[in-house]
Amino acid sequence: MAYVPMDTEELKQLIMMGRKRPMNMAFNPGPKGADLLIIHRLKDPDVLGRTAKKEGEGTKVAKGSFEIDAKKLKLTVDKALPGLAKKFRKYLKELGFSFKVEVLDAQGNLLEEEDETEVAATAQSADQDAPSTSTPEAADAGPAINPADLATRLKALQAPIGDLTVLAAPLKKAAAGVVAQIKSGALEDAEASLSTLESAVKAAAKAQRGKEAKSTEAPAEIVPVEASPKALMARANSLRSAFDSAPGGGTVKAKKLLFEALNLLKNKDYDAANEELSKAEEALNDAAEIEHEPKVKSDVPRQKWDKTLAPLQVKVDAAMAAKTGDPDAINRAFNYALQQAEKGDFESALKSATTTINLLKEAATSAANARLEEAENAIPDNVARYTKSRLNWIDTRNRMQAELLKLKMTIDAQANAIEGLKELAENTDVLLDYIEELDTSLERVLEDLVETPDGPARDDLKAEARSIISSYRDTLDTEFFKAVDDNGFTPTTIRTTALNALAGVETALSA
Repeated sequence: MAYVPMDTEELKQLIMMGRKRPMNMAFNPGPKGADLLIIHRLKDPDVLGRTAKKEGEGTKVAKGSFEIDAKKLKLTVDKALPGLAKKFRKYLKELGFSFKVEVLDAQGNLLEEEDETEVAATAQSADQDAPSTSTPEAADAGPAINPADLATRLKALQAPIGDLTVLAAPLKKAAAGVVAQIKSGALEDAEASLSTLESAVKAAAKAQRGKEAKSTEAPAEIVPVEASPKALMARANSLRSAFDSAPGGGTVKAKKLLFEALNLLKNKDYDAANEELSKAEEALNDAAEIEHEPKVKSDVPRQKWDKTLAPLQVKVDAAMAAKTGDPDAINRAFNYALQQAEKGDFESALKSATTTINLLKEAATSAANARLEEAENAIPDNVARYTKSRLNWIDTRNRMQAELLKLKMTIDAQANAIEGLKELAENTDVLLDYIEELDTSLERVLEDLVETPDGPARDDLKAEARSIISSYRDTLDTEFFKAVDDNGFTPTTIRTTALNALAGVETALSA
């Protein structure tokens, strides 16, 4: 049968199956990144190797199997190729995976490994791979940029980036961009990017120290958020709007203070403007307390009651006919509303109508719950538990993704407002990649459990589910997830929520 190339999505799915079982593979590293990877569950690696050699553009092929353990991909081959770990990790990176790659022989001995976490090691390779810039034109233009100097500066950033928590991921991505520029020979661009990165690392470290200390004192070169021109102008505009609805005589002092604050803003004296705005806000509040007078009663409550009565009467009659909820309580609340309306106290009538509506909602909910309970009783207990735990895990993944997105947006907003941190904001997309490690494998297995009767097949699925849960816990025990809920930017409960949901799934599996 002729070889049919795999599409990217199919290849990604087969790679992730390495979490559950060893997968047979053949890898043909071609020239200029024209690599070929073939994966199959059953075909022998020798067969895959012959296909890879025939279809690929490279002259050498590595064949064997691989499996994934947390963030580590172990590649077992019959014969290692030079630089195989690095080439294979680079290929995986292009597919969106970030695994540490270990190359083992058939006896399990470590032959080679490649890990992206060491920025300095990659920078050193960039130094060796960068093309020479010593041309006559460059000599005339001035001193050439030395790749070794760039590599040394990049290496010096390794420790500061490592000391950061959530901010480390986007900065590592920026560092990888510098490495790529060095390797391609774009040394001037690399120099500019590296300078920006150095500033970003310095600013990020300062921001993290400030958040850890919970200090209210902003760095000298950064305008405090509450005293920034935009924030102050927004407060001034809010005061102007408040004057329209505030008591007339009592706003004279507040208006005078606002005028002074606007003059200070014009002169860029932001701290003084902040103080004057605070005084103006306080004066406006005092005026509201002193001069506030009760509003004249209007016909609004009566009009609301007239609109409420007819539809409410229909709902009450329907509830009485269905005998749902507490009929006596519904009748009492509704009759009291009618009595208050007859007296002309429409505000009290509306309050009692609201009570009636709430009682009707409770009645409807109790009826729906009764139907749900009846349906659940018709389903075996273990199947219902599997279904609930699956739906809870899906909901948990969605909430984790939403919280990571909230964290990304918060970091972007704060980083863009601080000089030197814009480089950080450009790379925060990497935060969303972490959720991909918690894939859809567990929900798929739980769905299969629901459809599989008791017996050996269901027991195998339970074992597979427990194995997936264990790998998810390994992911949640990585440095990123341990630090993310204490990020200092916005409150999140990402790790705790996930661990609790996994514990619920385990409970369902054990029952």
